[in-house]
Amino acid sequence: MKHEYISFITKTSVLLSVSLIIGYFESLLPPLIPFVPYFKLGLSNIVLIIALLRINIFSAYIISLLKSIIVPLFVGNPSMIMYSLPASIISLSIMVIVMVLFGLGIPSTSVLASITHNFVQIIVAYLIMETKIIFSYLPYLSIISILSGIITGLISFWILKSVSSKNYLM
Repeated sequence: MKHEYISFITKTSVLLSVSLIIGYFESLLPPLIPFVPYFKLGLSNIVLIIALLRINIFSAYIISLLKSIIVPLFVGNPSMIMYSLPASIISLSIMVIVMVLFGLGIPSTSVLASITHNFVQIIVAYLIMETKIIFSYLPYLSIISILSGIITGLISFWILKSVSSKNYLM
């Protein structure tokens, strides 16, 4: 029992560290699309998928929660927490539902999570700014979300396949 707990803490901590590093460096990159300045590829979602499939749901939620709080503080923009925290938790919940409960594949799950994440952020922005113009971003964000979800989903799939084939302890 003690060994399982230590293993859980260690694996979760390592993946959290990787997620924080990816999130921090991704925040330093210039916008991928000039007219959607806050859009990021979401590479740290790869870590969530790995945690979800290789550790457990609780680990994935811990990583999602802490990353959503710590990265905005690292980059000096604590107001990002209002957007990233609900979006991260809800999109992870979608991942749990469609992947764990319904057995949907990694790339498809990643696409749904990406769309959900951006949709929730738009809703939060609407609640804060109280302007419907923010919804005009949805068509663009939906297309971008599909592409980024496919990319992160495929990378996650390849990493998990590689880790499984090499008999790593994770």
